[in-house]
Amino acid sequence: MQLGFITDIGNTRKHNDDCSNAIINEYSQHLLIVCDGLGGYQGGAAASHIVMNCITNAFLTTDFSEFDLNQIRKWFILNIRNAQKQIDNVVLIQKDSYNMGTTIVASIIVNNHAFILNIGDSRAYLLDHSNVKQLTVDNNLLETLRARKASAEVYDKYQKHLYSLTQFVGRTSNISLSYDLYELELLPNQILFLSSDGFHFHYNLELLYDQLIKVNASVDQNTFLNTIIKEAINNGSNDNLSFAFLINN
Repeated sequence: MQLGFITDIGNTRKHNDDCSNAIINEYSQHLLIVCDGLGGYQGGAAASHIVMNCITNAFLTTDFSEFDLNQIRKWFILNIRNAQKQIDNVVLIQKDSYNMGTTIVASIIVNNHAFILNIGDSRAYLLDHSNVKQLTVDNNLLETLRARKASAEVYDKYQKHLYSLTQFVGRTSNISLSYDLYELELLPNQILFLSSDGFHFHYNLELLYDQLIKVNASVDQNTFLNTIIKEAINNGSNDNLSFAFLINN
């Protein structure tokens, strides 16, 4: 298995509220994670890094070999709540960070089995040589209305707010989280790809498989991934951009 990740401030933001990582623990299990701190509020970068660090630090010392989906859920809930307590502490000191928060999409891969958590509108995709499949459902008003089979009139009424988040990780008292979990078996040469909305809305994802499958030891990975980021920026991204991936080779 081959890992990669990148995060970039982009061309228009003053600071990077995103973060991402792709790591392996001592049990040869893998973690992909992308967090996108809420723009427009103080503390977005702090929130995304708090959540990512809580998850990655706990991952490094946990053996998931006997975990099922329910145990994975409990593990994520425990560590997200630990992150929320840290966010609470920041808010106590920095009152202007009251609305700080972040999305998270993360995957724990044990052998070829992937467990995926999503809170917010960062996404997980499965890539192969002929297909791009979105694995997660965005936690926003648009998807809520779709699930409720809302009328055209309702869509029109909330047109300006369709992409407003209904789930994000912030203070413990902020939002009741649903902890959307998914699982799948990775087949040989498939790619699990996680990204923030600053990337996936501005890149032709159908090109990604052929590009990423070429990543190997003979390629300067960081330079190569930066060319992909720059293309998304050239395609009009005005946000921070991040992704992480695992190639099952």
